[in-house]
Amino acid sequence: MPPEFKRITWTCPPKADESLRGYLLRLSIENGYRSLSKFMEISGSPKSRPSTFDSFDLAPLSDLTAQPKADLERLVYRPTGDSSRLFLGHTIPSFLISPDRLKFCPSCIEEEPSFKAIWDLQLSVVCLEHRTYLISECEECKRPATWFGSPWYQCACKHDLRCSPAQSEVGRQEWTPYRGGQATSVCLSNCLS
Repeated sequence: MPPEFKRITWTCPPKADESLRGYLLRLSIENGYRSLSKFMEISGSPKSRPSTFDSFDLAPLSDLTAQPKADLERLVYRPTGDSSRLFLGHTIPSFLISPDRLKFCPSCIEEEPSFKAIWDLQLSVVCLEHRTYLISECEECKRPATWFGSPWYQCACKHDLRCSPAQSEVGRQEWTPYRGGQATSVCLSNCLS
């Protein structure tokens, strides 16, 4: 643990539907850190930006968050062999998970800063609660959204991703079982709940 380590002032257990990176970003927001990078730095974590955390020592994060290591471990997308990973307790093909790309629903974040693990799935493009498209890139410059912006919601071009006009409601016809990613996202959500 680095000498400048201080326990964070606000902590809570991870939510059942949260990714590890989402949980850490939520804690960083609640503790006043402008970016996940700074939060990771105070935990004594390596400077690299681990995507799945599968080869990552969770002990410093456990100490920082005052959460049992096992509770953090269940949020890790661990390889299970045969190109599969654990995802919320289920084994799915690795190619379905894209944790490096930040996707979020501005309405969910406004209600409570919580980043759902299901948004890490390649096929998730819609918030199932608000029926709006997830934000995954900047409307102004088209750069991909990143977990490590400073602050997290601000693109390099300074556009506030939370204010993106791309949050239009998804029409009912797009939710039919035969219409690609949206229906697949709904199916995956139902299978994983």
